[in-house]
Amino acid sequence: MVFNDLNLQEAGLYSVVLRTEDNSGNRSREFTLYFDVNYNYEVVVNGINDLALADMINVSPNPTNGPVNISVNLPENEEVSIAIFNTMGQQVATIANGKVSNGSFSVNLQGNANGMYYVKMNLNGTIVTKKIILNN
Repeated sequence: MVFNDLNLQEAGLYSVVLRTEDNSGNRSREFTLYFDVNYNYEVVVNGINDLALADMINVSPNPTNGPVNISVNLPENEEVSIAIFNTMGQQVATIANGKVSNGSFSVNLQGNANGMYYVKMNLNGTIVTKKIILNN
């Protein structure tokens, strides 16, 4: 690297000038990469965006031999649909479909084949997915 004014903390147009050199000492011509750093911050207080997507739904125990607890953690009552799908995309269980905020749901997967399943939560068009391993 020959020159660098890159600053990812502030919006702006930045450049990095690079040159390569091989083991024999041969140098390439310099080339410049330009970076346009742009931030659009949106402040949301006590909303869905305040929670990390991964923290909105929790599955335990995982792996499981059948019984599964699905915990939902949302800041307010939200319209959601929660279902479990197999790896073929077939829905094997419906957990919730309607207004939910915080709660725990129990489902038993013992009648299904061993393998991987997915809990899918649709929250206002945002999809959160968790894997479940079923091992009867």
